[in-house]
Amino acid sequence: MRTKIQWNFLIALTQILCLMAVALAFWNLIHRYPSLDKDVYPYLLSISPDVVKECSQEYRAGKTVSWEDLLAVRSTLSPKEAQLLTEQLKNRISFNNLSWGNIPLHTKKLVTRHREILVQFQYLTPGRYRFPVVGKTWFEDSYGADREGGKRTHEGTDLFAPEGTPIINICGGRIEQLGWNRLGGERVGVRGDDGNYYYYAHLETISSKLVKGKRIEAGEIIGTMGHTGDALTTPDHLHLGIELPNGQWINPYPFLVVWQYWDAENSVKGNNNSVLTSQISAKPLVSHSYDAQELSTQDLSYILINLKTNRLLKVRNGDIQRAPASTTKLLTGLLAVQSLKETDRVRVGKEVEVEGSRLGLLPGDEISVRDLLIALFVHSANDAAAALAVKVSGTLPAFAGEMNKYASSLGCSKSNFVNPHGLPAPNHYSTASDLSKIAKAFINNPDLMKFVNEKTAAVHWVDSRGRDHSIVLKNTNSLLGVYPGDHGLKTGTTTEAGQCLISYVSSTDGELLLVLLGSMQRYSDSIKLLDEGWADQRINAAIHNLSKDQRGIFSSPGIY
Repeated sequence: MRTKIQWNFLIALTQILCLMAVALAFWNLIHRYPSLDKDVYPYLLSISPDVVKECSQEYRAGKTVSWEDLLAVRSTLSPKEAQLLTEQLKNRISFNNLSWGNIPLHTKKLVTRHREILVQFQYLTPGRYRFPVVGKTWFEDSYGADREGGKRTHEGTDLFAPEGTPIINICGGRIEQLGWNRLGGERVGVRGDDGNYYYYAHLETISSKLVKGKRIEAGEIIGTMGHTGDALTTPDHLHLGIELPNGQWINPYPFLVVWQYWDAENSVKGNNNSVLTSQISAKPLVSHSYDAQELSTQDLSYILINLKTNRLLKVRNGDIQRAPASTTKLLTGLLAVQSLKETDRVRVGKEVEVEGSRLGLLPGDEISVRDLLIALFVHSANDAAAALAVKVSGTLPAFAGEMNKYASSLGCSKSNFVNPHGLPAPNHYSTASDLSKIAKAFINNPDLMKFVNEKTAAVHWVDSRGRDHSIVLKNTNSLLGVYPGDHGLKTGTTTEAGQCLISYVSSTDGELLLVLLGSMQRYSDSIKLLDEGWADQRINAAIHNLSKDQRGIFSSPGIY
């Protein structure tokens, strides 16, 4: 009896194992990576961008030739052989009816195969793919370079541009990955319609419109340029990786050169992407009281004040309520130093699990208030802001209540704050005018000003296992040390807020405070406005001197 039961058990077990094996085989069949012919990407990556540009000029001249026919011929044959065939193609002779002359049969087959690849894989076809960086950038071929002392290789291309530069999607598809991790910082992964996986890493911000699993079109905003994750101490850049459907990472560089060329061509012809334009300029235009030099956008707010005389020099949309981004942190710092000492220690909790720019703190880590303030104002760390808020008030909502009380005491009547870092949230808003009042209080606090004018600063903390961590942070304010007399203050960037910058500048002519919100090029806009402010100061000084003594006009700085 026992033997029979054991035998039946073995039969049942065998049947179950067989069913599991069949199920596993079926799962592998439907989930396996698609196979790719081995000649596809070696050929595509071998095509010189210069050849693509030459073909583009011929193609745009008449468009009587198929793009794939033209590029296959030009990229495979010698110039003399290619000329023979392109003349026929321009005369509307189809590819299948070409006269190949003395070109060998194996070469004809190679051109035909390359044409098939170009038809199926349209990375080099005009207008099919977008260049990911909006505006000026530089990049070089760094694919395969050593990383971490040879522990891994660089599987992508780094594109460099100032923090806050908009990043757009290359190829239409669906969002597979969204959010922060230690290595890539803020990153987005898109499974393109072509089957490839496009990986955007080290972003400063991610567009709040993105939803995992939802569709995103080519040209739509991904986020903004930054240096989050393991790029914390490197210049602002985008890491772009392209993974094929078979799991192989390829070199994006040759494609990027071509896509940049296509976008530049379209820009010259006035064919800028309408989706991108509508996202960047989503807010309504508002009339302004001062016709400044050409700024990056009409939809911005600024206020420029002479701090010595408290005279309002220039203002535009000063009372318009809008997202303040990380300029919020000025108020956070003011509240923190009221009740905390720099030597106080803070054991952080889950409040540090936030998005955006981060120091990289984890629950259980211990850090001093001084190091939190450094991270807050040098690196604009959102986790540092949250840690300070909870240390001061116990909870983030309680701290937000204190923020609003303090702002009200400074005369801010059109602001409301719901978090300590400035990440996008309903009912979190301020104005250029209100932020100027907060900035004045900040400037009058030397214990805080010492942090905002540091170009770099070291931060130390201990994790929950007792291990020491140390990192050197780079100031997010690129105007610091570049514009004469700039003492720094605070940057801010989100998709909703645009690029924001609060600057405090001094010289023998006086002291200027500039609050700039909603810019598309905050540094060039700030320089223009500050230059105009100084010019205005000098003219007023000259007139004042002239009223006393006409000879004074010749000694006034900047007047000739």
